[in-house]
Amino acid sequence: MREAQERLNAQGYDVGTPDGAAGPRTAKALREFQKAQGIPVTGRVDAATAGALSR
Repeated sequence: MREAQERLNAQGYDVGTPDGAAGPRTAKALREFQKAQGIPVTGRVDAATAGALSR
């Protein structure tokens, strides 16, 4: 989770300080990222999201 948070922050999605916990800020940032990427919006780091974050 921490790596996903770091990648989200690096791409302009504010999760705050990466701490490895999937709190409300992380879920919100994930939903925004997923919507922008055109992948299913779940608010969680699923396979599609992990793949998009690693690009």
